[in-house]
Amino acid sequence: MKKILLIATGGTIASSESEGGLTPSIDVKSLLAYIPDIKSVCQLDGISVMNVDSTNMNPSLMAAIAQAVADNYESYDGFVVAHGTDTMAYSAAAMTYMLKNLAKPVVFTGSQIPIEALYTDAKKNLSDAIRFACEGINGVYVTFDGMVINGAHAMKIKTRSSDAFETVNFPVIAEIKLGRITYNQVLDY
Repeated sequence: MKKILLIATGGTIASSESEGGLTPSIDVKSLLAYIPDIKSVCQLDGISVMNVDSTNMNPSLMAAIAQAVADNYESYDGFVVAHGTDTMAYSAAAMTYMLKNLAKPVVFTGSQIPIEALYTDAKKNLSDAIRFACEGINGVYVTFDGMVINGAHAMKIKTRSSDAFETVNFPVIAEIKLGRITYNQVLDY
């Protein structure tokens, strides 16, 4: 069974309602509690490296994410980064250059609706990202709304819809429906 590390960074996926709107406040242990069925897919551990609204993401925080991957690289088969959607594409692109000689998957995901909300997209996105990380395909990816996108080619195009991300100048890597991963036949994966 693959061993995957969930790296929590905050964002809407880990937010709760507060007087000022959504505030990142849900820790990694609580995120994992929302997807108990994933334990049948892999061994899953989690760490929180920060708990920020992704509009506050900056290069030093991106470096902290890369460092968390580097510090745990030998102990895990893959990594999932729970991240806010506003800057997820920037962080994923940065990771493609910060993580040299990457021979394992680093999969970014998040949500448009907090994980504790009734009609959230967070549980599916998080489960899909973990399933894809178990595939063992090296590189940095964004998994969102059933699509797997190369991390250097992801772009957020919608602020409220679940299909918030598109790929730019590169095909979609794979689609995930009902937990089943179907690879794009144009690519050699």
